[in-house]
Amino acid sequence: MKTYKSHDYEYGDLVVLTFSGYSQVKEGEIGIVGYRYSAIANIHFANVSGAFPYDQFVPLEALCK
Repeated sequence: MKTYKSHDYEYGDLVVLTFSGYSQVKEGEIGIVGYRYSAIANIHFANVSGAFPYDQFVPLEALCK
């Protein structure tokens, strides 16, 4: 699957977590992009917010195609 970069996202975009190594948030959960930085983005999920590397999530529409 393609790895998206910071310029592929805007504030408020919906994303899906594709990484399964967290205990508070599970693979497949949908979040909203907050701030974007060069290597990470702040993502707001239903029960947690945090900074995630771009290779751990994809835009929601990428999975809906």
